Amino acid sequence: MAIPLVAGLGIRAWLPELAQMGLEYLPRVALMALLVHVTLYILASLPEFSLLSGAGAVAFAVAFAVIGIVIGYVIGPRGVPIEALGSSRRSRLLNGTRAWAL
Repeated sequence: MAIPLVAGLGIRAWLPELAQMGLEYLPRVALMALLVHVTLYILASLPEFSLLSGAGAVAFAVAFAVIGIVIGYVIGPRGVPIEALGSSRRSRLLNGTRAWAL
């Protein structure tokens, strides 16, 4: 994990033109690498996943994540991108207070 970080910082410091060129396609490459990695991990540990799914652990974890996303969507402010909020309002929003009513 540290090797790509150090390589990226070095390229940005010593070869800024190359780093600027990489901004166009590197996010897609990183996303594809992540998807391949997760897919291979799930396929490699499929027997363990099947044991967990029999007990309902995987279904519970997925339901927990989905319920959290739905609750965040329902109680979140409408029509305001999170980047448009000031840091004070963002932290109050993340702490669960009604930042949009203040």
